[in-house]
Amino acid sequence: MAPIRNEVTARYLAPDLGPDEVTPLRVREELIRCFMSARACIPQPPTPRSPSAKEQREEIEGFVRYAFAAVGADFEAPTKGAILAAMEQCREGARQMQVSDTVLEGHWNEMMRLVAQLA
Repeated sequence: MAPIRNEVTARYLAPDLGPDEVTPLRVREELIRCFMSARACIPQPPTPRSPSAKEQREEIEGFVRYAFAAVGADFEAPTKGAILAAMEQCREGARQMQVSDTVLEGHWNEMMRLVAQLA
């Protein structure tokens, strides 16, 4: 039976992947999607022009790349340990951006479902 997921605690929902689909690169991509979802939970000041989806993706990917670099990990060839360390960096960054603990916990738990499947 699949776990019950509450929208309030997990705005990001990790995909249900088969064992052969869970790779470090796929989990890294999910980390980007996860952080994009967390960013959507942050109140944004009004601006004359909202960034496009592509611009938002590039901004978040840059943040995740920075997280990997900050822990001395290779964004292009992530390992399970590197992903965990980068996730921690992202979580701290999200805290600084005032993402709620409830959202952070939900996102963390969803990402851990994927990370747990990595060798």
